[in-house]
Amino acid sequence: MLIVVGLLLAAHIAAKFLVYGTGIGRESGSLSIFDLDIEQSFGTWFSSILLLGIGLGLLWIAAVADYHGQQWRWLGIIVIVLSCDEVAGLHDWLWIVRKWAARAGVELGPVFHFAWTIPALAGLAIMVVVFAPFLLHLPRAHRSRMIAAAACYFGGAVGMEMLGSSVSAVHGLDALPYLSIVVIEETMEMVGLALGLRAVLLSWPS
Repeated sequence: MLIVVGLLLAAHIAAKFLVYGTGIGRESGSLSIFDLDIEQSFGTWFSSILLLGIGLGLLWIAAVADYHGQQWRWLGIIVIVLSCDEVAGLHDWLWIVRKWAARAGVELGPVFHFAWTIPALAGLAIMVVVFAPFLLHLPRAHRSRMIAAAACYFGGAVGMEMLGSSVSAVHGLDALPYLSIVVIEETMEMVGLALGLRAVLLSWPS
């Protein structure tokens, strides 16, 4: 699994070097399928498959486990929705949050230039509160694996996205600082998903 992550990262970096270093593929966009910052890419496909696998695994646990079936089920549904979003880019529709803030006279600042992170943070806070009792009742090993996977994934998807938003407002989307953050962000996301799939497989009732 991590080998695939490494190959995708190497392809992304190589494609960026060719586009910005030599100009190859700049006009045609032929290398965009290797760009991890674009939804129509191999990276998005891979992440979506991992999310779908995690979601289906959680639903299977909900069906056969003799404890916390409802919590497992809701986690599975949430992850499958994230899988759909990975491909369809549903979160991009949340740009309207910035529009609402502007109408209300609220300046969000560069850290929330990608305004979908605001409802994402709210959703994460709700999930922490709702699922905390469930996590506390899990065996320590299962709990640790799930928390580590979630922290890595959402730390990249939301945390690094906010940092990238702030950096892009100053340096632009084509500057090295932003491009470097994208690599870190996507690495954290894919590694987090790989850890998440492992956590789900190890949590299956025997």
